[in-house]
Amino acid sequence: MDSNDPLNVYVALKRIEIDLPVLLEENARDEVLRRLAISAQQLKQESDPKTRKLIVADIRQILWMHEQAKKRFTEELRAQAVIVNNLHDSLVHVLPSTTFERQKLDHALLELLSHIAWQSSPESDPVDSGETHRAISISPGGFNAKSIKFSNLRLSVVDLLKLAGGTLGAGVAVLNSSHPYLIMFTALALAATFVEASTKELSEQDASVFWGFVVASRDNPERISEENATFETTNDERAGYGFEAISEKQFKVSLIALTRLGVIKRVNGSGNQWKIIEQYHVRD
Repeated sequence: MDSNDPLNVYVALKRIEIDLPVLLEENARDEVLRRLAISAQQLKQESDPKTRKLIVADIRQILWMHEQAKKRFTEELRAQAVIVNNLHDSLVHVLPSTTFERQKLDHALLELLSHIAWQSSPESDPVDSGETHRAISISPGGFNAKSIKFSNLRLSVVDLLKLAGGTLGAGVAVLNSSHPYLIMFTALALAATFVEASTKELSEQDASVFWGFVVASRDNPERISEENATFETTNDERAGYGFEAISEKQFKVSLIALTRLGVIKRVNGSGNQWKIIEQYHVRD
């Protein structure tokens, strides 16, 4: 992913926004924050590629004058590239029948990441050090033996549901009917990172079952749905998005996977009612 891509820069800038006051020198803080806020707003609204390129250059020029802010921004760009590359490879694996244009998919993933909060420690650490940690491995640029650690994940299913409802923007529009599964798989892949599970263990089936829960429970304020109704809804939605129906056995396998990830749970030990965990929060 291009570190100068305007959306990449915008998402990284918004992600570090909360940290900037303590990263900037006191005598320059207010003016720098003001300039960055203006630039971020311009970058969000501007559609002309040349103008957006100039805004990116201006943001970099501002940050490069403040070493701690520059370092934090650079680390965030790197973390985003790692996550997007990892998710891209996983999505291609689990949705092989869907054609994704790389840049548009990357942009869609970046927009999704802008709605998910985490803390990262981007220092490189040998994966084979024997240390147990939650991490996403770096695949691009020859860093195969390194990883980036993540902690304190905050994932709002409510926000993701709004995105799945069509508010994500132009980036996802080009993905047509597959975008709800894209969104659900992104949520599951990040959750997998925090329970030390591999995204390679996740499947299109798991994403579709999670989406089935979303649809089946949308009229319930507590996000609770009956198991049988969710199974039927899952297959109805799969048919609508061009996927084959899954069996009840396959559905139950996905229930186990989603429960292990912590994104759904049984209601009071009930055998047939399930609840979506709307505010997913895991501390390292």
